[in-house]
Amino acid sequence: GVFAPADSVTRAEFVKMIVLALFESDSSANSDFADVDKNSWSYPYISTAYKMGLVQGNANGFGTSDNITRQDMAVIIGRCMEKKNIVLSSKDANSFDDDSLISDYAKGAVALMKSEGIINGKGNNMFAPLDNLTRAEAAVIIMRVINLLR
Repeated sequence: GVFAPADSVTRAEFVKMIVLALFESDSSANSDFADVDKNSWSYPYISTAYKMGLVQGNANGFGTSDNITRQDMAVIIGRCMEKKNIVLSSKDANSFDDDSLISDYAKGAVALMKSEGIINGKGNNMFAPLDNLTRAEAAVIIMRVINLLR
């Protein structure tokens, strides 16, 4: 019963949020990440997201209990928007002042999300790509994507 807006969001929690908010859980979906037990609460959501191509694992599995970074959130949200056939303009956006800290795999997604106003910096034009995503930030971003679908 507590929202705890400043708390960090795990990768599993974020995947559950986006699957429930933007898609439907697929009970036939499977995944074989070493750290995702088939009996865990997160398995159907992670498996659905994996089947849809929204998420990938890493060398150690999925990273279920790892906090999700802001740059990884941007990549996943970008993939969600592609699946929903949301066509984003390619209008130019000024880059964040800490753009050099954004990993190469996330640069395109971060730039596109910024240009569309889906993500904003954390003040002083800083994106803070390696910071943990908070529950409040996750809620705002998901709501912005839902609003694009209307």
